Amino acid sequence: MERRSVAAALRRHFQQAKWRPFAVVILLEILFALLLLRSPGTTDVTLFMGWIDTILHNGIVAAYSSGGDYPPFGGVILLLVAKIAAFCSIDIFLSFKISLVAALLCGTLCFWGWTLDSALAGLLAFSLYFNGVALGYIDTYLAPTLILSLWALQRKKIALFSALFAVSCFIKWQPLIIAPFLVLHAVSIPPENSPSARTLAKRLFHLAAPALVLVLGTVLVFGYSPMVATLSLSLQHPLLSGNALNFNWLVTYFLRVFYPDQYGAITNGIVYLIRIDPSLGWAIAIKIVFILFYLGALWRLIKMRASFAGAIECSLVGYLSYFIFNIGVHENHLFLATILAAVAAGLAPDKRLRAILIVGMSNLNLIAFYGFTGAPLTFSPVVGVDVSIIFSAVNVLLFLFFWSDLVLRGVGPAIAPKVSPGHR
Repeated sequence: MERRSVAAALRRHFQQAKWRPFAVVILLEILFALLLLRSPGTTDVTLFMGWIDTILHNGIVAAYSSGGDYPPFGGVILLLVAKIAAFCSIDIFLSFKISLVAALLCGTLCFWGWTLDSALAGLLAFSLYFNGVALGYIDTYLAPTLILSLWALQRKKIALFSALFAVSCFIKWQPLIIAPFLVLHAVSIPPENSPSARTLAKRLFHLAAPALVLVLGTVLVFGYSPMVATLSLSLQHPLLSGNALNFNWLVTYFLRVFYPDQYGAITNGIVYLIRIDPSLGWAIAIKIVFILFYLGALWRLIKMRASFAGAIECSLVGYLSYFIFNIGVHENHLFLATILAAVAAGLAPDKRLRAILIVGMSNLNLIAFYGFTGAPLTFSPVVGVDVSIIFSAVNVLLFLFFWSDLVLRGVGPAIAPKVSPGHR
């Protein structure tokens, strides 16, 4: 009976779908993917090819224990990439790029299947495509599971959310940043029946058990120490800004201009990243600024924690506080914010402009350093000043506007509506 009701609900959901616009989105994705399928990508691609080689020679567990700052499931996916390459008699690089195309299509399909919004699906696909297929980052791998986890949370399928979100975290560590927001919402969803201690205990069990089983199983296979080491390393990058156009990129510019003897002067007007000691007092002060902005977003969620739309809004602003102010953030880390921004726009059409801005911020950050195929721009990006400084200042100002709009002005949804195309 339950299966029939689910099938009926799915039929009703997809009866509202406008298939032609979505078919156009998929067609354009495939054509663009073919265009840059052989693009070399960033230096990260070389890292992934080396990781695959190590996995094939030493085994997945030994390769993971040898160091790095990625969770273990990234390595598992790369092992599958190598196996598929051998099975299909193609080179590993091509198999790697095809896997990114597959992740792109799956992520787009998951988002559209949830929202039935072809325009937003196309916007998100643009960011997924550029980050993954064009430049070769593996952020795209987590898009399907993360999107499905958010769908499950909105549908109050807590156990499914827990499992899918845990998988996302084991592909890339960044989803852990929004975990407190989503968990707070998950435990605050009003129960269908009258609240009781038993209901709360059941909710907590559904939330914790799938993730714990996955964590324990992964630890048994890969080991506790290697996993802690990779997570610790990901939190302690000795970079002020890893080419992320944020507040710390502005600080990088300041240090190169006023302290060239210690940090190196600007070269031909172009700013380059610098390595620092993260334990320096001023670096710790910047981290505290990040924590304060992050806690501000979390505090705001406490007031509307029962709202799914509110949880997405606060998760987005909390994640942006990480990108803008935290030490050691990299240029591709804004990727997760594009997913949250697209989901928020699917919940509230008035958030579409913000989604466009965040996708633009993400892609411009990548283009500024790696062009469209992984190679730096062939011309000087200096227009009086390195344009990356202008982009960084704009990003900081936009974040301050988003944060103050949510936290100080208290603008945010009180009730999470269903994602439905009915009003479009």
